[in-house]
Amino acid sequence: MSPSPFGLEGRRVVVTGAGGGIGAALLAAFRGAGARIVACDRAGPALAALEAGERLAFDLSDAAAIAAAAQALLAQAGAPDVVVSN
Repeated sequence: MSPSPFGLEGRRVVVTGAGGGIGAALLAAFRGAGARIVACDRAGPALAALEAGERLAFDLSDAAAIAAAAQALLAQAGAPDVVVSN
């Protein structure tokens, strides 16, 4: 049986607002499904406490910060497979 095309094993998932609440719950769910996690939030200390493969601290209200974060994501490992704008 071949793996599901909808499976998340090894897929790179970016979650914004990952520092707490719904974002942290989403990270846990995606991690449990085998995804490689990229946690994004404007609060660096909240990100440090998360179990995530990669972390990016930036403010989504700052267009320049968004552009820089997108470039950093692409430089690290290419385009993500899933993006959750939380």
